[in-house]
Amino acid sequence: MFGASAARDRLPRLWNDSCIHLHQRWAICKGMAFQPSKFCLLPLRGCTNPVALDSDFPSAKTTLSNHDRMGLSCPNPYGRYPHGTLDLETSNPDRLVFDIEKLLIATDIMNPKKIDIGGSHLDVIDVGEGPTILFVHGFPLDHRMWKFQIEHLAEKFRLICPDLPGFGKSPASHNRPTMRGFAEDLAALLNALNIEQPVCYCGLSMGGYIGWQFQKYFPDRVSRLIACDTRAASDTEQVRRARKIAAQTVMTTGAAPVAESMIEKLFYHRNVKHNKKMVTEVREVISSTQPSSIASGQLAMSERPDQTERLSQINIPTLFVVGEFDKITTPQEVQEDSSLVPNSSLLIIPDAGHLPPLENHIEFNRGLLEFLNPSMHLPLPPENAT
Repeated sequence: MFGASAARDRLPRLWNDSCIHLHQRWAICKGMAFQPSKFCLLPLRGCTNPVALDSDFPSAKTTLSNHDRMGLSCPNPYGRYPHGTLDLETSNPDRLVFDIEKLLIATDIMNPKKIDIGGSHLDVIDVGEGPTILFVHGFPLDHRMWKFQIEHLAEKFRLICPDLPGFGKSPASHNRPTMRGFAEDLAALLNALNIEQPVCYCGLSMGGYIGWQFQKYFPDRVSRLIACDTRAASDTEQVRRARKIAAQTVMTTGAAPVAESMIEKLFYHRNVKHNKKMVTEVREVISSTQPSSIASGQLAMSERPDQTERLSQINIPTLFVVGEFDKITTPQEVQEDSSLVPNSSLLIIPDAGHLPPLENHIEFNRGLLEFLNPSMHLPLPPENAT
């Protein structure tokens, strides 16, 4: 966690990064253990702009104490905020610094860092403290597919969630992408972040394909492996041809038709019907991806090497995760791969298709915690939480 001076030093950067004018201030809930889900904005009554703490603590007390205060849930790309207010009259500077510290972490979540990896950069979410988990998204998504993991696990772990080259806001690589090339980019990212200890690698679908390469070429950097809705086998010739056709087509049609065609494949059908917000968000992520990145990603996956024979050589704890209703990578396929890894376990997520971290994040997060540290407990969110 940041110290008092570090929190004060980062306040100007907070304002700059968030494009907040000095007369607009942020406020946070008092007395809560930090979770991004427990951070809230505090608008002043009659004011449409959010308000905030000032680095000048007495001034902040005066400013806010002279207004009617009310808690309000506010939009946030990483989930929900509870209602709450901050009583600055009973706060002392140390308490304020601690609260600002949480605010800065929450702001980092909304503002990915641009990390230079040598000749290019990756947009990366880097939050929390503790053992490091490297979350690698699937195709053709970005770090936002891990929003519920960012929201609920940042108290216990350091979470590194990059946008792979060409996806999200990360620029495409100058070289033709491959699964090994993506793995090398991730190793360069860990170097740039000065992460020397082995990490837990968690990848979904294409992120899992990259994970096999990462564990193969950088075994000393991986302490545990989580393979989500992915397979070790390479594509069949039929699938390979289909990917090449899809790569050609997207350059003509754009990304929007790809988004529409993928929704039914990605989600359990009940989630498509009953969680329209989640589906809309994923559709928008795919639609905003550059067609050239979608095409190059398809070609890279079509050329990935078969890793089935290597599974028996993986000697670190490995968790295989799959949605109960995954149409892209079936539970049977994942179970067969899991049986080939000596120190592995299998977790089938109910009420989920190809995206369990989004579709059933409660069971997904619980499974991750039990795999990483059985003594950790994940509190259940309110029943009406989404």
